[in-house]
Amino acid sequence: MNGFVKCAAIAGFGLAACLFVPTKVRADGDLLQPARTLSANVHAVVSGGYWSHGGREGFFRTVVMAGGVEHVSHELYLQWLQYDRRTQSYKVVKTAGISQINEPSGGYVLDVKAAYPESNSLKLTVTARSERYPQAVFIITGKGDGSFAVSRADR
Repeated sequence: MNGFVKCAAIAGFGLAACLFVPTKVRADGDLLQPARTLSANVHAVVSGGYWSHGGREGFFRTVVMAGGVEHVSHELYLQWLQYDRRTQSYKVVKTAGISQINEPSGGYVLDVKAAYPESNSLKLTVTARSERYPQAVFIITGKGDGSFAVSRADR
């Protein structure tokens, strides 16, 4: 969804008010349509940071997907998004599944903390809990060139 946020301080009260102002209206007028069609399995999304490589630039996005009914488990995906000037929207240019987290049978429930220690990098600290496995802490670093590394912080 395109738009910008206008914020104003309310004089004398020390309060701030923000209003989302759409800059592009969908042809059908339904601004909620993208949210209505979003998969119910999306559990959490964290976007931020900045990357550039080979004349392209954009930001990082971390997606936690949930599955299961009685025993919920999560899967973690790292994405690189780029602004497409032609369509005036963002597009995903790479998605990477984190196999060290996504593949154990029975899976983990995740707590993800994102940091952007410097331009062109992402650092995730992921605490993974499971009834079947001991708690694990993973450190995932992503770079603007689409590479990433996974290590265990608890070993």
